[in-house]
Amino acid sequence: FTEQMSAELASALRGSDLEQIQRLWQQIQDSIREDRFQDQLFAFQRIVSLMEKQLPALKPLVSDNFWETLDAIFSDAFRKIVQNNRELHRQHIDQLASQVVRQIEQSYADSDLSPTRIADSLGMSSAYLGRIFRESMQTSISQYLNQTRIRRAEELLRETEQPVETVAGLVGFSNPKYFYVVFKNITGQTPLQFRKAVHSASEKN
Repeated sequence: FTEQMSAELASALRGSDLEQIQRLWQQIQDSIREDRFQDQLFAFQRIVSLMEKQLPALKPLVSDNFWETLDAIFSDAFRKIVQNNRELHRQHIDQLASQVVRQIEQSYADSDLSPTRIADSLGMSSAYLGRIFRESMQTSISQYLNQTRIRRAEELLRETEQPVETVAGLVGFSNPKYFYVVFKNITGQTPLQFRKAVHSASEKN
C-alpha cells in the first residue's frame, strides 16, 4: 500500500468516484490478505499512517453523520472480533475437555490414572488443565473420574455377583474403603445397599 495509492483513494473520495474507490480498496484488501500476519499488521499501520496525511483534504467532505456511521461499523466489527475470539476459546477448551474425557473413559480401571497423569500426557500443568476442564464440563477432572468409575461400578454390581472389593479394583480403586466412601458420596448408598435395592426391585418385577 503506497503513498500514491492513498492519494488515489483520497482523490476518488473527493471525486465521488465510487467504482474507483471500491477498486482501490479491493486492491488494498487483497494485498493485505496475501501477506503473513506480521506483515498484515504493518500494512494496517501503513494504511492508517498514509490516510492520515489525506485527512486535511478529506475533512470538508466528512459530516457528523459519517462519524456516527463509522462508529457503528467499527463497533459492529469489534463485537464480531470478540464473539469470534470467544467461539475459538470455547472450541479450544471443549477439544481439550474431550481429550480428557476420552482418556478417562478408556483408562478409568487403571488405579494410577489421575488428573496429574492426564495433564502430563497432554503436556500441560494440572492446574491449567483443571481450569480448562471445569470451564467446559462444570466439574473437576477428579470428580468426573470418580463419577465414571462409580457409574461402571453400578453396572458391575447390578449385572454380576462379584464381591464389592473385586468390583472396586475393576473400576480403578486400589483401596476398597475409599471406594465405599466415594460410592456413597455419589449415590447416597453403600455398594451393598445399592446391590440389595437392585435385587429387590428385580424380584418385584
